[in-house]
Amino acid sequence: MFTAILDRLPTFPTTPDRVALRKLDAASGALVWAREMAFAGYGVSRGGLVVAPNGDVVLAAGTVSGGGRRLTVWRVNGATGADVWRRDFGDAGVPDVNAAGQVALDGNGDVLVGGYLRTGTSTDLVFLKLDGATGTERWRHAIPDAGGGPLQALVTIAPSGDAMVAGVVTGPSNQYVTFARLDGATGTAVWSDAIDESGPTGSETVVSLLVDSVGDVYLNAAAVVPPNLADAVWVVFAFSGVDGSLRWRQDRPGRVSSSDAPSAPALGALGPDDEVVMGGAAPVRPLPGADESVGIVATFTRDGADALAGSTLAVVDRAGRPSSRSVKLTAKIGTDIDVGLGADPRNGGGVLEVRNPVTGELSTVPLPASNWTAREGAKGLEYYAYSDRSRASGPCTSIAIKGGSLKATCKGDQIAFTLDEPTQGSLALRLTTGAGVAARRYCLVFGGDVSLDRPGSFRARRSGVPAVCPFP
Repeated sequence: MFTAILDRLPTFPTTPDRVALRKLDAASGALVWAREMAFAGYGVSRGGLVVAPNGDVVLAAGTVSGGGRRLTVWRVNGATGADVWRRDFGDAGVPDVNAAGQVALDGNGDVLVGGYLRTGTSTDLVFLKLDGATGTERWRHAIPDAGGGPLQALVTIAPSGDAMVAGVVTGPSNQYVTFARLDGATGTAVWSDAIDESGPTGSETVVSLLVDSVGDVYLNAAAVVPPNLADAVWVVFAFSGVDGSLRWRQDRPGRVSSSDAPSAPALGALGPDDEVVMGGAAPVRPLPGADESVGIVATFTRDGADALAGSTLAVVDRAGRPSSRSVKLTAKIGTDIDVGLGADPRNGGGVLEVRNPVTGELSTVPLPASNWTAREGAKGLEYYAYSDRSRASGPCTSIAIKGGSLKATCKGDQIAFTLDEPTQGSLALRLTTGAGVAARRYCLVFGGDVSLDRPGSFRARRSGVPAVCPFP
């Protein structure tokens, strides 16, 4: 286990900053060795750290020297802590931002590092590939005039060996996220794109960049949209690794106080089936005289559906009595429900689907936009409610999507789903609100804890979070 610490001594600012690298025993936590990299000044910024297959450590940091700053990359022997090599980038005499971002290793053991370098009058967002054995620069990809805003330079490696990169560029009046696929051998952009939806005076940040097993890209980002700079939206984007086209997006609310803005997402990871786990802050509308935020961790299936844990499901289909059919669902859901984002069913309506993953039988129930309303719930946070007591628009009489729970009740022969097989085994449900790539899809699969499974009846509870949403 390794830790890298940006250390500022009690005698700051007269004592220089230093980066402390320590190796700890994984079993006991005992210190194996420690290294301190001291610099002639203060203003050191920590970057990324990665462990090579042979146990060596590759570390990047923004360092200070001669009155200026540099982007510094080390390779340190994992057994002894001694330098294998060190490379400095940037003009040490320039008192401006030279900063380090993430570090990654490709399949050949070469080093990818992101950062910012001052070149003349321009601060460039740069991505470097270094020889893993010697630290020699193989190629450099620079985006000029990236500005001096949030220093976020992310890198990861696709299954093909190409580099997936992302970073923040600050323009004259706004900041936006740029991302690209770079050829692993040359650093040339295979494709590139930008996220700049907050307008000419807004800002975006990005803190997680993931690549799945087929090379598709996921970004965990936040946007602050004028004129109210205390309003932020946390967004998870999925892009095709082949051409960078948008596959799906999921928006989350982010109303924050001015002291907290912007509300930036916090983490990201991929599961064994390429399910996407992202986390961030989702501030709720404050109570009078108080601000309140909640930490959210959301799991999405590869197609962008919210993977939910189900509480209960009851499906009925009595033989020869289609009017007796019914579906009742309760599920747990995150607290990050807010009105007015891209998945608003009052604009795009919704759809409820029930499917047997084995037989493929599917029932699709439309949920017209005219039957959806926004209601005020706990702590002033609005939620979505669907109501059609007379079943004039379909079999569903009520649906509530609240922070903490999802409930649905449907009944009648307009449910085109039968339970005439000996058993079902499992049933999947998907609720979609809104339309297009910004639609929000909630997915559940009941099949583990089944209390009743026979012709005409299916009851289950406590379903786990699905890794895959089994819908075409």
